[in-house]
Amino acid sequence: MVQRTDTALADLPDSRLRQLVDYWRARRGERMAPPRAALDPVDIPDLLPWLAIFDVTDHGFHTRLAGTGLEGICGRTLTGLVLDHESAHPLELTLFSWLRQSCDQRAPMLVQATLAGPRTRLVLQGVMLPLSGDGDHIDKLICGCVALGGLPLPGAGRRVGMAPPTLVEFSAHRLEV
Repeated sequence: MVQRTDTALADLPDSRLRQLVDYWRARRGERMAPPRAALDPVDIPDLLPWLAIFDVTDHGFHTRLAGTGLEGICGRTLTGLVLDHESAHPLELTLFSWLRQSCDQRAPMLVQATLAGPRTRLVLQGVMLPLSGDGDHIDKLICGCVALGGLPLPGAGRRVGMAPPTLVEFSAHRLEV
């Protein structure tokens, strides 16, 4: 289930995601998107475990950096992971789709996913924010993700190496900033 409606920044329920978008907007200025060099993830310490930076490649996305919280939820190391249309896991394919939408629309995206494991369920919300080194082409994306509610997945934020959760439902919306 993919929805394509617009969402305003004020509608973001999590203050950390609003903080990330405000930080991105301040670094963007009058440009379409800020360059990667203008951002330092250390400036947003509350989100460090939940941040990821992706390089845009000819065929998909290369995970340059992924926080430990994201890796714990996914049950594997994400840094270095390549996402493309041939990614094996549904969660990876969904992430690829969200990143592609942000690049194609040249705009921030608000995304939400419900994940399930044995006797657990977790609702995640995130933002996909484009970056541009030349002010015209998107060459990277910075993404933040937080848990909105539900029962934590076993090992979430603590362990890597467990089976990835099942993607139950997801949505994507253009974020008006």
